[in-house]
Order: sequence, then C-alpha cells, then structure tokens
Amino acid sequence: TPTADPASTPDPAAGEQQTAPLALTAEQQAAPLSLTAEQEAAKAALVQANADYKAAEQALQTAQANLQAAQSASNYNALSGAYTQAESACEQARTAYESTVKTSEAAEETRDTALQNYNKAGESDELEELRSQLEKCTLKAETSGKVTAVNATVGSVIEGAAATIQNTDSLKIAITIAEYDIDSVSEGMRAVITSDVIDGEIAGTLTQISPTASGGGTSSSTFAAEVTVDDENSGLLIGTNAKVQIIQSTTENVFTVPLDAIEEKEDGASVIYVRTGEQNGEPVFEEMQVTVGSTNDYYAEISGAELEEGMVVRASASLEEATEEVSGSSDMMVMGGGEVVIAAPADGGATMPAGGGGGNMGGGRPGMGG
Repeated sequence: TPTADPASTPDPAAGEQQTAPLALTAEQQAAPLSLTAEQEAAKAALVQANADYKAAEQALQTAQANLQAAQSASNYNALSGAYTQAESACEQARTAYESTVKTSEAAEETRDTALQNYNKAGESDELEELRSQLEKCTLKAETSGKVTAVNATVGSVIEGAAATIQNTDSLKIAITIAEYDIDSVSEGMRAVITSDVIDGEIAGTLTQISPTASGGGTSSSTFAAEVTVDDENSGLLIGTNAKVQIIQSTTENVFTVPLDAIEEKEDGASVIYVRTGEQNGEPVFEEMQVTVGSTNDYYAEISGAELEEGMVVRASASLEEATEEVSGSSDMMVMGGGEVVIAAPADGGATMPAGGGGGNMGGGRPGMGG
C-alpha cells in the first residue's frame, strides 16, 4: 500500500509530488508586546487562518492516502472526488492564510508608524521644555541702560537683585531749594548745569519738587527737588557732583551788576558808581542813575540811557566798603549783550555766584530681579 509524505501533495494523474511551504515563521508566531485592538484582531485572524490551513492540509493528506489505497478498488471514483474537494479546500485555506498574513503585516506597519510618531512627538516636547529652561537661565532687563553693578558670582545662588541697571541717557540731579525761594520756582523751569567733569554749561529742566519740607527747627526748611539733564550726550557721569542754577526769568540785551554796587537814594532813585578815570593814582567814580529790574541773591538787572558795555563799576556803592578796583569779566563790571540769569539758590553744593545749588547725578532704575 503506497503511503503519502506529509510534507508533499501528490498529483493523482502524474504520480508526482508538489512541495507546500506554508508554515508560520517564528517572527509571525511572536506576538508584539503592545498591540492595539485592531492589531490583536489581525493576530487572532492569522492564527485561525493558519489553523484552518493546517486542517485542510491534513484532510488533503488523508484523502490522498485513501485514494492511493483504493486505486484498484471499486469506490475509486468516489474517493477521487473526495480528494479533489480536499485539494480545493486546501487551496482556499492557503489563499485565506496568505491574505491574513498581509493584513497582519499591514497592522504591524501601522503600529510601528504610530510608535515612531509618538516617539518623535515626545522628543519634540522634551526639546521644547529644554529650550524653555535655557531661556529661563538668561536674565532679561525690563529697561534699557548700562549695568553699573553685578551682585552675583559664578556658581552662587542669586538672591534679590542680580544686577543694577541705570539709564545714562536720562540723568537726574537731586538738589534742595530753600523755603524762602520755593514760591518763586515751579516744575518745568529751565536750569543751567556745570560740573568739574565737563567744560561749559549744559541745559536742564526742573522736573520734580517735593510737596513736603525737610529740616526746620533752628534753621530754615528745605524742599527736595530734581533736575533732569536735557542732553543725552552731556558728558556727565553718574555719581559726580554738579552745580545747578534754576532760571526764573531771562531778559536779552540788558546789563547786570552786583547788588552791592547799587545804592538807593533817599528819593528812591537807584544809582551805581562808574569809574571815569584816576586822580593821584586813585580811581575816580561818578554817580549814574539806573533803573533796577529783576534781581537774585547776588545780581541785579539794570538799564539806563548812559550805560555802555565795558563800563567798570565800584564793587560796593558804599565808599568805605569799596577796597579794591574791579576789572575784567569777573570784576563785577557792567556786562551786556547776553542773557541775565536770575536764579533761586539751592543748597546741596557750593554756592553759585548767581544763586543755585548742586547735587549728585543719578539715572536709571536700580536692581534687576534674578
């Protein structure tokens, strides 16, 4: 009696064998650790298709054996028909199995793609978080200016202000104004600023006056005030001393003399004494009537028909107090052609010849949180 090879399928007509290499691979039998519901269904279908194929293959082998055993028997035709049916069922099972394999592979590919996208999304979120942390490591000032102090060292924990930033483009000078002058000044008045660190004068503006006085008692009270430097490139430095004259009024093309050079007569007329020459080696002065205009603590504005630029006046109207001749621009001579600066004196620095005050430069806003 002929026997059938379980690994081959004979052709009844030709008596030859055909190989049937349909078996699950180890990779296909291994289930992924993290399958979705769709992938689980594909896996179950693959296992069932493989079982169906195995059963059909076994039925085909059985039909083959029966056919070979009964080739000379009277029921050969019936057995041949059963074999043909088993062969057809086996082919259908093979086709179903191959289709299920493709479905399973597609499900695995979908899973792998989804996993890659998930990993990329996680990497992107992590990278964004690292960028955010890096940005937080950089201190950013809320105002522009120059760093004038750093209150931290490398490796130390920052507590409080990490640095001091000051705006050097908007310098301010703190001054004080005496109480007897406070009614004659107001915010917005122009100011003239001088300092040892610059040449000449620069412009400023009185921008703030304290509404409350300080001091008092045996001495007069003072009011804190603030003058803003108008020129951003003034050359002034933060922390240096400066002198300030607050301009109360200006008049063009007038003359000024020291207050002591003016004498008020009994009839109310004001006169100065102008040098006209010398006698016996001594200067000779003649009386000249003038009209007095604006004044400050040191100087007075005067006008008169006989006044001329360059006249030299006696430093004091009282002859007993006039002890020396005055000459040159610093000798209290009558000056003209320029502005007359009438200023309110302000304490806080050396007294200006025409009134004024001084103070320290400041700028910006101290402190930047860390």
